[in-house]
Formats: sequence, structure tokens, C-alpha cells
Amino acid sequence: MYSRKLGVGSMGTTSVPRGHPYLTKVVNRGDVDAERKEVGPRCLIIVRWTDAGKDWSMDPQLSAWNWCSKHKNAMLRMAAQGPCAFEGVSEPPDELAAEYVSWEMERLATFHKLGLRAVVGNWSVGRPGMSTWETYKPLLAEMGPDDLVGLHGYWADSLEVTDPEHNLWHVWRHLNPAARPYLAGKQIVLTEAGRDMIPDIGLPVNRWGYAGWKRDPRLTPEGYKDELHLFGMKLDDDPMMVGACIFALDHRWPDHDVSSIWPDIVAGYDAEPEPIGRWVQAGEPVEYPADGERLRVTIERWQA
Repeated sequence: MYSRKLGVGSMGTTSVPRGHPYLTKVVNRGDVDAERKEVGPRCLIIVRWTDAGKDWSMDPQLSAWNWCSKHKNAMLRMAAQGPCAFEGVSEPPDELAAEYVSWEMERLATFHKLGLRAVVGNWSVGRPGMSTWETYKPLLAEMGPDDLVGLHGYWADSLEVTDPEHNLWHVWRHLNPAARPYLAGKQIVLTEAGRDMIPDIGLPVNRWGYAGWKRDPRLTPEGYKDELHLFGMKLDDDPMMVGACIFALDHRWPDHDVSSIWPDIVAGYDAEPEPIGRWVQAGEPVEYPADGERLRVTIERWQA
């Protein structure tokens, strides 16, 4: 069985089934019509455009405003169809942290006026560096209750999946004691995840892994599916984790492409929770039966 916290990223149109995970990701799309039909009304669709922040280091606030204006109508259409969250800059470098914070603060202000949900950060493996978290503190404080912190969580070998304490820099760095105070109360999503080569100067070269799961001569498709099963179990046990988008359904990245194994992941998803009938906006009262009575509650935030 595979956790529904295991989603996948698709870089283009694909006929590979995605099933009904808790989340999925698309890149450079003008709409999510096909994805919404495939994954259903409850799935969180994460959207990224690769043009985000192309000019952000020059005038971050103007860059963010222009980007929001460019994609505003598309984002509002997508969000009207079901839960969506939108990435901004991907893998901002620590040396431009202050500029990135200015860019992202402007985007968040615009998003919150429009009622849109943001994924901030999307930091690469090993980042932010521990000395940079303080720079990001105002940004994290500006996040709304439904916004998400995005991290890229790649692993070089199976030990990094099964034993988080073995390495708190690659997949599980939100558990690093130095980072946890800054992430208290936040929900985490791994906007990219999976097997990859990680040149980590803190590890011997033979522990850096391979550039894609297919390049590891010892890793079979069944072996990678086993890793994803164990990875999903760890995600299920972590209340901070919304889920992970495995990289990727994309033939342009042949050594990372999971198209051949993803139908098996989808077929093995664990039991889908019973729906409450429809999605509701935060703060909207909703009634549902329980123990023979109809309870009236207020949803404080989106629930997967």
C-alpha cells in the first residue's frame, strides 16, 4: 500500500494515471482542467510557472507585482475549481535571501488580497543554511494559515528515507533542531522529491548517490517502489507534512522519470477517506451526520 501523501509532478500533458492522491503538481500550465478531472475535487494541485522571479534580483517588489498580474486570471480560475497552491521562485540562493524575501512578501500581500494560497521557499536540498533562517523570519511570519512552506527533498540512498536522524539536511531538514523554531505551526510540502545525486561536502563521494533513480545500478523498479512505500509511511507519521511531489512524470528527464512505475503506485494507494460531500471555504459552516445527529462545525482551514 502507498500513502496518498505521495503525489507526483508532471511537466507536460501525460496519460499516466495519477489516481486520487492528497496532492499533485503541474508546471507551466494555463489551466488545471485535465488534472482536476483526473485527481478529483479534493486533491491539492500545486502549480509552478518557471518564469517566476526571472528578474527578481533587480527590483524584487516590482518583479513580484508583474508576475502576479501576469498570472492572476489563470490562478483565480484554477482556485475556483478546487484547492490549489501556487509556487513562486524555485530554489532561491541564500546569498540573495534578502532580495527573495522582498519578492515573496509582495507576492504574499497580493495573494492574500485575492484569496490565493501560496507555497513559499521551495528551497533546494540543504537550504536554507542555518545562518539564513533569521533572514527568512519576517517572510515566514507573513504567511497566512493556509500557505505552505515548500522544500525540495531528495535522497541519495534508502537509509536517508528510513532513518530521518541519519541525515537531517536532505529530505527531513524541517526536523533539524536549528530549523524547527522557524517552522513551528507551518505545514510543509516537498514540491520536488525522489532519488538524485546530492553533492554534499559533508559526506564521502560514494554517498552522493546517482543523478536519477534509473542510474543506480543496484536499484530496480521494485526497489524504488519499496523506497516510495517507506517514504510514504514516514510522511504519514509526520503531522507537519502535507505530502511530497515525486519528480517526475517527464520523459525529458529520463533517469528520473517515474512513468513506468507510477501506475503501480496509484493502484496501491491506501483506502481513500470518506468525503464530507464537497469542499468548503475556511470559515464556512458545514453540517455532517455523526452518531445519529447532525453536527454543525466551522472549518478552520482546508483539510486533505
